Amino acid sequence: MLRPVAVTRIFTGADGRSHFEDLSFPLVKAEPPATHQAVLPFTGAIISVAPAGAPVGRHNAPRRQLVINLTGVCEIDCADGTKRFGPGDVRFADDTHGEGHVTRVVEDVEALILPLPEDLDISSWSQAK
Repeated sequence: MLRPVAVTRIFTGADGRSHFEDLSFPLVKAEPPATHQAVLPFTGAIISVAPAGAPVGRHNAPRRQLVINLTGVCEIDCADGTKRFGPGDVRFADDTHGEGHVTRVVEDVEALILPLPEDLDISSWSQAK
């Protein structure tokens, strides 16, 4: 059975605080070797390296972006509590204003950051079940 690609969105709510939302990419049929894929309009790619204990602190996302841990573990705190992200986990950093979130680098992290267009419409992204 095909499992959707899980995405944790970090966004600014009406209360001005950052929150988590579980989403998944809409998948479309693809040519082999993949059977399905998510097609998103990235505007670049950034490789980020953060050592364990790096002083990230409270901040907003600098732009709308997907962040995919390649290695390591980080924890993110926002109004809804704390979530831990490891290799392969996908985050959609979408809290570009408001109170922001806190990131703690638990184990050295190498991440792939994929900036997204400011006008990207995510209304077709479904709630993960």
